[in-house]
Amino acid sequence: MNSVITALILLTSLSVAPQFDLTVARAVDMALERNPDLKEAAFSKESLKFATKSAQTEMLPTLSASSNFNHNGKLRRITFNGASFTSGAADEFSITGQVDQVLFAGRSLVTSVEKAKTQTRAQEYTMQAVANIVVAQTRGACFEVYRAKALHNSSKEAFRAAIEHKKDAQDRVDAGSVPAVELIRAEVRVKQAALEELSNRHRAKLADARLATMVGLPTSSIIELTGSLPMAEFDIEIEVLEKKATESRPDLMALQAG
Repeated sequence: MNSVITALILLTSLSVAPQFDLTVARAVDMALERNPDLKEAAFSKESLKFATKSAQTEMLPTLSASSNFNHNGKLRRITFNGASFTSGAADEFSITGQVDQVLFAGRSLVTSVEKAKTQTRAQEYTMQAVANIVVAQTRGACFEVYRAKALHNSSKEAFRAAIEHKKDAQDRVDAGSVPAVELIRAEVRVKQAALEELSNRHRAKLADARLATMVGLPTSSIIELTGSLPMAEFDIEIEVLEKKATESRPDLMALQAG
């Protein structure tokens, strides 16, 4: 049984997968570049900018023009009381134009422009909110990678220690200083340590796969995070946070604009 567990561990360690060295900051940047929700929010912001420009053009003068062209290519000779004249082959062309300027439309046009600008600002807050979520999720995924690999390294050390303990127990049983049950207990510890090591190995791979999905790498990638996970420090009063949270609500801004 011990040889089977050891063989499984060796086989899983021999699996080939691409490896990437990343810092937490680089992982966050890659997640922001590839996040589909953030891209969708950016496209929505651009469309709202065009809506703002469209609303602003409603206050500009408009020009309308029309043209008319007639051509008679047939010559006709007409005789009347001994006198004759020709007609035809005549071109006629005319063009007319009109300029309209809105002089007064109440608050309708101004309100349309203000509403479009407010919706654009609300979308900017939405983009920032999405970006903040992406940053938080990516940092959380990086933490899970750190944690899973630390647990895996710890379980590997425990597995090695269990094997050494089993060897020591075998020597003591052979010397007759301890009963045979001590060897049985040591073998159980080796099996438990091997299963724990294998479980933590898969947890580490799962953490790598989750982070790889966020940053746009193959899910089979082995990610080595370099550096440490920076901790953000905040020294803001709760009232200030409540005010900023209220001002940064895009849904409230949209309701006020409506």
